[in-house]
Amino acid sequence: IFLNLQLPVTLPFFQDPVVRKALLHGLDRQAIIDDALNGQGLVANGPILPWSWAYDADQETVTYDPDQAASSLTDSGWVDSDNDGIRDQEGIPLAFTLLAGEDPAKTRMADAIADQWRQLVISTTVEVVGAGLGEKLENHTYQAALAEVLLSVDPDPYPFWHMSQIEEGQNYAGWVNEPASGLLEAARVI
Repeated sequence: IFLNLQLPVTLPFFQDPVVRKALLHGLDRQAIIDDALNGQGLVANGPILPWSWAYDADQETVTYDPDQAASSLTDSGWVDSDNDGIRDQEGIPLAFTLLAGEDPAKTRMADAIADQWRQLVISTTVEVVGAGLGEKLENHTYQAALAEVLLSVDPDPYPFWHMSQIEEGQNYAGWVNEPASGLLEAARVI
């Protein structure tokens, strides 16, 4: 799921790593695989798949923990202050649209994701788009998007996360992190 970090005024909550981690803690990814994909999938623990030579089995695993997700959101000031069923902070609702491709499996996944986030009092509207999803990602004209990421046998996440790839690459989220970009450059050399 790409979260658009290029809209800090309209989507300020995506700038907060606590909110982003709470969104991940709030997803029962195995249940989504079981229900939406008929069990045909694996829960990813990062961009490198377990059968790759580059996989790090010791990396932190973010597990499904809706209580932790809710607690983190509340502790960081995202509460339903006006009792409308949506968390908010300083008048900004924790609400966004999740784009998904028109493939039935992706639509089922997006609906399941939105339902799980609604349990955390987050308003998530699913919008199904056809062939225009790629263009919306490239132009950063989306809020959140469920998209398939395909890495080669020799994994190189540089195009997806290096900050130089925001405009011309596949860093669709617009993630700017200088230390991570430096590590991605070093990984390419090594």
